[in-house]
Amino acid sequence: MPGFIDAIKNNINTIKEIFAALREAILVIVLILLLIWPATFNGILVKAGFTEADFGFIKWKRQLQELVQQTREANELVNVVQEDLETINRELESTPRALGGNEKALEDRAAIAKRISKTSETAQTARQKLAENLKRQQALLKEIQKAEERR
Repeated sequence: MPGFIDAIKNNINTIKEIFAALREAILVIVLILLLIWPATFNGILVKAGFTEADFGFIKWKRQLQELVQQTREANELVNVVQEDLETINRELESTPRALGGNEKALEDRAAIAKRISKTSETAQTARQKLAENLKRQQALLKEIQKAEERR
């Protein structure tokens, strides 16, 4: 009976060693894939929901960089909208105020001017929030870069 128990212990130890070797082989394969195809590997990780990973020498910051770029683009769009609204408002103001004494036309003109003003204020608020967001993103990106430089 003691021989049977020793045989089971040996089999269990062999199975443990096989799993440890498989684990090490998988880690080596993943490292090789990371070194050969980093963009593909990054895409796989991002699709899986990883936004940042640290493997000691590689830190994912791509998503943060993309967010900074998207914030800049959104800010530019808000600027374009703001400029368009200001142009429309100037054009509206340059139209003759006395539209033949038509009260309805004057009321409509005033309502349009008010809507343009309100939309312009909303665009300005959005621009301020985007600017604040961009500053925070850039600060975070700088912190990540400084951390990488310290390594």
